[in-house]
Amino acid sequence: MRKYCSIGLLCLCLFALCACGQPAQNTQERELQALREQVDALQNELERRVCQLENYFDRSSPEKVAALWCEAAMQRNGALEYALYADALKAETHDGLVELNWRIGVSSPHAVEFVVENAQPTGDAVMMPVALRMVASGGVDFMEPYILTLRQTQLDVNEDWYITAVAMEE
Repeated sequence: MRKYCSIGLLCLCLFALCACGQPAQNTQERELQALREQVDALQNELERRVCQLENYFDRSSPEKVAALWCEAAMQRNGALEYALYADALKAETHDGLVELNWRIGVSSPHAVEFVVENAQPTGDAVMMPVALRMVASGGVDFMEPYILTLRQTQLDVNEDWYITAVAMEE
């Protein structure tokens, strides 16, 4: 008899634990869902804010975009460079910039000034030769030439120019 009472008591306890645990689990699931919704809302808000900041820059000409790119290089500001990129180049460079914590370049040599040369139209693109004057510790001073390729990639939205490729000139 005692054996059956113990089993009955054990079943009663298990039933009580299951019944008590169910509302707690539902509460946790609701809290987790609420947290997911808050994270999604914050992420959407952050994306809208970054988009507004990226749209602040004057991209009305290839020369202006090239000058902004050079300024970003001088400031070692990967976020500004990224803002000037076309969507495909953003996708290509995103992970690398995240790894660098959005800082580009090194402390030595570093860019101290730049030259934007004449635009070279080629079909739907414009090639922009630019040169960064680099200074290294010990007084080493040299020019580092680049070719920026720019296109109007979002004509359905605007006529702005975006960088579609960056190459060191040899």
